[in-house]
Amino acid sequence: ETPNMPYGVVFNDINRIYVMLARCILGVSPKTCKNLVLKRCGWLPLRFLWASEALNWISNYDLGSFLSSHEWVDTSWIIVI
Repeated sequence: ETPNMPYGVVFNDINRIYVMLARCILGVSPKTCKNLVLKRCGWLPLRFLWASEALNWISNYDLGSFLSSHEWVDTSWIIVI
């Protein structure tokens, strides 16, 4: 389910191309279920792939040093794992 935001149309276009490429790689019918195609390729649905990449980027980013460099930000709440 794509939110009704301005980027929703762009996301749907990119997602359609993503699934189309998976179908071409497997050589299956355009009517084959997209979840089945992605599962067979071993790919995550695009929204989950982007979410996991974003979380990976955030977890590798040193947020504490970035926030502490700005005097207006209270960094006492940051928990370093």
